[in-house]
Amino acid sequence: MCSEAAHTRAEAALTYAAEVDFHVANELERVKKAIHYSVLDDKTKAAVRDDVSGGLLMGQVLSGRGGALLPPPESDSGSGEHGSVEPTDEDRKRKNLMGFYAMWSPVEFGGTVAARNMLHYLSNTGEPLNLEVDDMLDDMPDMQADADRNVAANADAWKAQALAEYERTGKPVKMVQQTGWQGFNATSDPDWYHAVGACHYNTVAQVEVVPGPDGEPQTKIKYQVHVADRYNWDGSEGKSTEVPQLGVVTDKDMGKLHAAGLAKEFDMGGQSSVRTWEG
Repeated sequence: MCSEAAHTRAEAALTYAAEVDFHVANELERVKKAIHYSVLDDKTKAAVRDDVSGGLLMGQVLSGRGGALLPPPESDSGSGEHGSVEPTDEDRKRKNLMGFYAMWSPVEFGGTVAARNMLHYLSNTGEPLNLEVDDMLDDMPDMQADADRNVAANADAWKAQALAEYERTGKPVKMVQQTGWQGFNATSDPDWYHAVGACHYNTVAQVEVVPGPDGEPQTKIKYQVHVADRYNWDGSEGKSTEVPQLGVVTDKDMGKLHAAGLAKEFDMGGQSSVRTWEG
């Protein structure tokens, strides 16, 4: 565990930096809570215990890939080790077919995200890919409604906690809260469904209390929706997708491209713009 001096320096730096920008403030406040062991899961507790640099995970925090307080849920094992089996002519043929499918798919699905993600998989780099979360929320109103429900379910408790702190200190308050990771299946939009399938999102909110013109406290909630997913195929029997013009494509066949070193699984993630809760 970090020394008291290191802990104090880290907390002071984080408190100062939190004044700079809303997004950075969101993430750094979550890290500061992590130092205090507030609302931590076992995985994050272990990271914080290791050392200060391991606990802060600044690169991960500032990239928007879930932060250090509540890491995204573990993804499934996918198709195993990349390049662990020899590719066959059938594998190479399937990769070429899926490349043609990706270039044609915007006509069928009404968008370009599924094509982009498939081509990135076939590019075989494994590099992380950004998701445009504002587009997700616009294209899938049910996802926006789901996020709204989660904020609504927590808003009263968040406000009460912030108001209690305001009354205790007599000073303006900014508190960072989060709903935790929720599962979402993108079945309502064909393009997003073929791009991400099922994913997880976490809504992170800043709850602010300031004195109003009449001296009474006023509360405001701003929030961002963070999304995390892994583009992979679990390789199990019996799972498949009907692909127009190509017929049934099984998860096992698609995952084989990763195992054969012809494509590579990758992480995806991003966050929405800052929004104001109107509930």
